[in-house]
Amino acid sequence: MDKKFIPILIFSTILTLALLGCEKISIELVPNNSIVNKPDLKIEKVEPTVDTNPTVEPNQTVKKLATPIPTIVHTAIKSEPLPTYTPTPQPKPTYTPVPTYTPVPTLTPVPTLTPVPTLTSHTITNIVEVVEVIVDTILSPTPTPSHTLVSGTINSDRVWTLSQSPYLITDTIFIPADTTLTIEKGVVINANKNLTPTTNESGNCFKIHGTLIAEGSIFSPIVFDANGNNLFAPDNSKHSMLVRLNQTHLKNGRSIWPAYGITDDYWQDGTLILQNSMITNMTHPALLYWSPTKTDFIVSKNVFTDSAGITINGRGGFSITNNKFVSKSSMLSYTDGSECCPWIEIRSGYALIELNSFLDEGIAIQVKSLYSSSLSRLNIPNNFWGTLDRNVISSKILDYTDDLNRSITLNFEPFLEAPYFDTP
Repeated sequence: MDKKFIPILIFSTILTLALLGCEKISIELVPNNSIVNKPDLKIEKVEPTVDTNPTVEPNQTVKKLATPIPTIVHTAIKSEPLPTYTPTPQPKPTYTPVPTYTPVPTLTPVPTLTPVPTLTSHTITNIVEVVEVIVDTILSPTPTPSHTLVSGTINSDRVWTLSQSPYLITDTIFIPADTTLTIEKGVVINANKNLTPTTNESGNCFKIHGTLIAEGSIFSPIVFDANGNNLFAPDNSKHSMLVRLNQTHLKNGRSIWPAYGITDDYWQDGTLILQNSMITNMTHPALLYWSPTKTDFIVSKNVFTDSAGITINGRGGFSITNNKFVSKSSMLSYTDGSECCPWIEIRSGYALIELNSFLDEGIAIQVKSLYSSSLSRLNIPNNFWGTLDRNVISSKILDYTDDLNRSITLNFEPFLEAPYFDTP
């Protein structure tokens, strides 16, 4: 212990004992400056002596003790609310239903084995009869959905609707001038065999002097199944006649657009527009003996498969573009013994023939001039011939270079090296 603290310690000890009422206090200094309590220490009470007449020594000044000034200490105590106790939510236990009691199934005894009877001729006959009945039942044809039967003359504007489809033509439909037949997309039209012919040709599904509009769609084309008949016969039609076919499928017939006779009485007039359609298994070319009147004949973006092509004859504006000619029908024939069978035969008239794809072998285009002067401007550039070999392309064209009676030479250059992007 530091020596300077010893007097302070002694004084505080004496003061404490005096306050406790001790009469006498004896303190002994021991070595190492430590205070040791004695077991036989006796403390006697000492009465303090008070000098009532204190004597002031000369030259001694008595100073009056200063009155202590109390100090007030202001302490700011910040009171904060106790935190709110939020109990931690405990998940509720998942209820597991008691499994339903499933009774044990009743044991079914195994049936007694019955020996197979010996076959006799009579038994075999009965078995055969049963088999025949079963086969007859299985092979019964599925019933054909009901058709809306149509025939004869349409005397006012009509619409053939999808809700009434399919339609079955039982006899030729005649559309007079100033009358329109409109066919909704998705409609299917079938025909009976051997419909009434206009002349000595095959029967006709439609004879048209008025207007026929058939606008299908990619996913809902309009189907015409000619069943061996001609489809649209413009026999002796007038200039106002119009047939517009878009997104259709023309199949299983003779000719799309037949021509009759060799006189002006059988020439056709009017407009044909055939676009974005499939032509399948039409066995005779669409013969177009057109009138001297300039009309529109547009065949564009169609696909011809196992089918015949087109023969044009007239002065109209023929446009045959962006078509895909895949394969010819094996049943092709001309009734007049002409060469068989090109995709396009030109007899007269000016025609725009380009951006088509001729993909099969054989004759693609030939000239058979009836009026040579009208063919002077005819050329066939910008078509794809399925080859880049000029000699092969030339072999697909019959013109003046092959036969002096064919009047003109067709120029096929320039030609496409691949199908045109906008051709099917």
